[in-house]
Amino acid sequence: MPKTAPTEAQPSPMTSETLDKIAHVHNVKNWSGLVALQEEFENENEKWIYRGLRSVDWNLETSLERAVRRFDSQRLPTLALEGGLIRQFQRRAHHYLPDVPEKDKWIEWLSLMQHHGAPTRLMDWTYSFNVALHFAVESFGLEEKDKSCMIWAFELNWMEEQLKKILSRRDWKLINEEDRNLEEANTFKRISLTESAFANR
Repeated sequence: MPKTAPTEAQPSPMTSETLDKIAHVHNVKNWSGLVALQEEFENENEKWIYRGLRSVDWNLETSLERAVRRFDSQRLPTLALEGGLIRQFQRRAHHYLPDVPEKDKWIEWLSLMQHHGAPTRLMDWTYSFNVALHFAVESFGLEEKDKSCMIWAFELNWMEEQLKKILSRRDWKLINEEDRNLEEANTFKRISLTESAFANR
């Protein structure tokens, strides 16, 4: 995908039920329980990524998927909406940003759009438990229906194994090449200050 435009992003939000058979749920009731959970993650040899959500009722879905839901998806397919957003962003970015990616560097453009709040197929994750906790609790309780906030955690080696089962060798090689290119890009240098990671849906 490094040199080609993004393909259709199929809306498929991941819910708690989706991961019932492989997920472990930790219910934390107090601060000491939260500290103990954080220590449990940090003491393991595995490397984890986290995403904090204000409500346990929220699904794992991208800002693009949410945008499609707000619009009439029958009249405006996901790929058409995404393509229009990317083109508009590319046309205007040089007016506001000192350096922009090359036009065909799609992952860099999507990363830049995500960083500035535009709807994309990327999903923000972090390597920091504390950053995820911040996003989970910063606006918790703004709505009466908020019951509990939550933090999703995925072990990176496990995720890599699942991706290898789904992707061809060529696609897996392209993803790793794009990841290295992104680390070298100016876009990533700005975003990395928040210990961020992305998932492409």
